[in-house]
Amino acid sequence: MIKKMRLQNFKVFGSEAPAFKLAPITVVLGCNSSGKSSILQSLLLIAQGWDGRHLPELEPNGRFKRLGRAGNLAHRHQSCLISISLDVGPSSVTWDFLNLISTENGVPERCELERITVKTVTPDENGQQTLFLAWASVDSEHETYTFTMPVTAPVPKAAAVQLEHGHNDADSEKYVELITLDAYHDRAEETTTDEVRHRSMEQRRTINDGCRRIHKVLQNLRYVGPVRSPGRRLYTFEPDIGHDWVGVQGDQFAHLLQTPEVIDKVNQYLAIIGVPYKLSAKSLRTLDLIYEVQLHDTWSTGDEAQSISLGMPDVGFGISQLLPVLTQVARSAQNVCSSGDTELVLLEQPELHLHPKWQSLLADVFAHALRESRNQKMDADIDQTDSFQIICETHSKELVEQLCALVREGTLRAQDVCFLVVDRNRGEKRIVTRVAVTEDGNFSRSWPTNYFM
Repeated sequence: MIKKMRLQNFKVFGSEAPAFKLAPITVVLGCNSSGKSSILQSLLLIAQGWDGRHLPELEPNGRFKRLGRAGNLAHRHQSCLISISLDVGPSSVTWDFLNLISTENGVPERCELERITVKTVTPDENGQQTLFLAWASVDSEHETYTFTMPVTAPVPKAAAVQLEHGHNDADSEKYVELITLDAYHDRAEETTTDEVRHRSMEQRRTINDGCRRIHKVLQNLRYVGPVRSPGRRLYTFEPDIGHDWVGVQGDQFAHLLQTPEVIDKVNQYLAIIGVPYKLSAKSLRTLDLIYEVQLHDTWSTGDEAQSISLGMPDVGFGISQLLPVLTQVARSAQNVCSSGDTELVLLEQPELHLHPKWQSLLADVFAHALRESRNQKMDADIDQTDSFQIICETHSKELVEQLCALVREGTLRAQDVCFLVVDRNRGEKRIVTRVAVTEDGNFSRSWPTNYFM
């Protein structure tokens, strides 16, 4: 699970943008063009430019997004270092990408990885926290590292709590900077050649382990875009997309419904929301590439039950927008339950074309999936770190209020939910205000003024 992010010089976020923490269910809110999508896009561009075998790239055009020129990624389209930091605990990784703009015609030449920084905080058998920082300059063309002297330093208990749980971020980050400088200068003066060789190997291992943890999350990123495909009579499976993702426009959901556990779960979600249909999907070809999705409406006339089967174009447009979202949540939760793999689901506008009541009950679906993934991991004796995470961009007040209500009634824990509100300050800088939820289901701080009119 991604615990914390920081974006600097990336699109609307400038060089002074602070870090912000995430939760298993993170809801991103903000006015139109405030920068909400930039948070999701940072993850998508890293994921589509990194196969795990080579160094990551900040790829503007790929399977998730096509954003055009690399220069469009830089804050105010300047030549600068674009910095993206992801913390998955116990490691955090920062990638600095150099975005070069041609001085002659303004056309970006490249956006390449310049430096990697890894921070790892680990406890020993006595509970003492130790901070290890490793830096490496990167030659992207030859995929080689040039290491800088690493730093290892003990972390006092109070600072360790800050680093682990994020209390008083400004102080903890300042502390890291101070001990980094002190330890670096102390070690640089007394380091032998053999120790340099050993420390370089240690750095490489730390950097590789940190990147491996991040890639484990991003390789199972499932993104469902803001506008899903309209309902069709028949759906064609595209093998390139795979068996675990509905696709950006959601038009591969019919293939995922061929798994009995998934279609059963989607029907359960439909019942939670109050959709008056039962779903079925069948293959029409022996190669299993063409599927028909039907919704069955049942009613009673006296003592006699009657039903009718409807194709996707025969029902309201909102159903075509809803089903890919439910199918992806069901499939990702099922993957976590069956294998313990990490699943990161990114949703843009899941409430599109939905009645306010159905928007509200989407929160119940998210909560059900999260709780089920945890229960299955407990039964299977798998590591209890949250492996299922939803990051959702929305404008839905109903979804926000219902998530708070679920905390209030005890269905969700307070730490399961947070809201990130993206806005401009008076200096036109983007700020991200993190609003947590208290145990009684209230906001932990004042909501930004006049957000919901």
